Amino acid sequence: MNASDWSDFEPDDRLVRLGEWSVSLRGCELADVAFEGRRLLRGIRFVVRDHDWRTARNIAERVDVDAAAGVLELEARSMYGDRGVVEWRIRLTADGGTITADVSAKVTVAFRRNRVGLIVLQSPELAGKKLTVVHSDDSVDETQFPTTIAPHQPALDVSGYDWDTNGVSAHLRFAGDIFEMEDQRNWTDASYKTYSTPLSDPFPVDMTPGDVIEQSLTLTADLTSSQAPSAIEGADSPIELDDPFDIAPITAEPPTIQFGASTAPDEPAADARGPSTTILVEIPADEPCWPAVFDRALADASGGSIDVRIIFRDPHELAPVVAALRGLPVVRVGIFDRRTHLSSPELLPELRRIATEIGCEAVAGTRAHFTELNRSIDLLGAWEGPLTFSITPQMHDTSKAQLVESLAMQRVVAENAVRLAARRPLHIGPVTLRPRFNAVATSPFYPSTAGDVRAGYGAEFVTDSTDPRQHSPTTARWRQASIAALSVPGVQSVTYFEAWGPRGVVADRMSWQKWAGLTPA
Repeated sequence: MNASDWSDFEPDDRLVRLGEWSVSLRGCELADVAFEGRRLLRGIRFVVRDHDWRTARNIAERVDVDAAAGVLELEARSMYGDRGVVEWRIRLTADGGTITADVSAKVTVAFRRNRVGLIVLQSPELAGKKLTVVHSDDSVDETQFPTTIAPHQPALDVSGYDWDTNGVSAHLRFAGDIFEMEDQRNWTDASYKTYSTPLSDPFPVDMTPGDVIEQSLTLTADLTSSQAPSAIEGADSPIELDDPFDIAPITAEPPTIQFGASTAPDEPAADARGPSTTILVEIPADEPCWPAVFDRALADASGGSIDVRIIFRDPHELAPVVAALRGLPVVRVGIFDRRTHLSSPELLPELRRIATEIGCEAVAGTRAHFTELNRSIDLLGAWEGPLTFSITPQMHDTSKAQLVESLAMQRVVAENAVRLAARRPLHIGPVTLRPRFNAVATSPFYPSTAGDVRAGYGAEFVTDSTDPRQHSPTTARWRQASIAALSVPGVQSVTYFEAWGPRGVVADRMSWQKWAGLTPA
């Protein structure tokens, strides 16, 4: 797979060897950290996350490699748009069976941060393996890497880890902050992530020019097997980018495929009708444009049905929307609190009543990530109907490696969701390349005052919601592989992207009206 397949200009990884160690330089990430060909870490990154948990884009300024000395130095800037906020340097030093990463960063522009510092990624193939957690007081806990996706942090107050993998006894130690782990499979990332700045610390924090952040990690490897890595059972080898596309459904009854309503600016409609299909539409009941959103969805469905998810801040906003749905081809309805992105438990009886009034299926859960369903499933214990959540693979990283590695994790997420659902049907989606809204923002939401959708709505006004690879040939392959990954027993429907527009299955409204539709591969 080359860059043109994705219609982007992301360079290929650069393999760097430092003595017995190797890393793949992927942009500003030190990926696939391996000792004598045995991968120990999925990656090392320096990240800046602002008050709304938006991850800054890292731009490399200089890369120097002195293989003889076992040293790699990377200088970079962390950017929000065209504004650089942090300058930083990471020095990777290999010495025999030890490799050390030292990072020094300086704030250049005032901003509010939730996190700045090193993160370490470990492979999900470690699931179920023993893990020793070393704490800041030097005490230790014996645990294991989570098998089922952990809703909360598997390890807290971390200053180090010990674990065995690929015939190596690995020892990792951190300095400069307290760290903790989260299970990033919640967001379909292929990793367990250990990050600095515990979530128990107050945030956001004001950063001022000149503030300095210094952190380091040291990884030591002791061989416990002389076998070649490929001969070791369960070897944690790097994932080749083409492999995850080869995913087979595991159900004889594949899910129904739906599409999201377009949130793009208005375009003229052609005379031809589009494909008669099911369109999922999120109705912003707290914004005056909701009737226009509703009309747009009906037009996109072209005589097909609509799957309605009502977003509200005040329960009184529900009644006018429900009244507008009577007598229309609604297959499903859900209601979600704008603040929590959840189906409020106290309003579940109202949801049942609405579905009965309209004559359709009711669905509850979250319009956000699987994470929120995983953390709130107990709140839905009394709900016997279908459940829902969304998927976006680029919550933490926008590389094509992230996109592709997400596919295998989508199968893991689907299987975990089926487990949580406990025989309740699942409706997954929308599945989008980029987040269509910020589910973890600390900034208040300000509803639009527009009464129409001529300029678009919703995701159209969300920063970085549009992926330039949206209409690339490989994105079409990615969608088919995603369908296969999510085709597990218990999943009844999956909604993809938007019908048309910059985040659409096709680029414009006229193409949508000529499109023949999609069936699972």
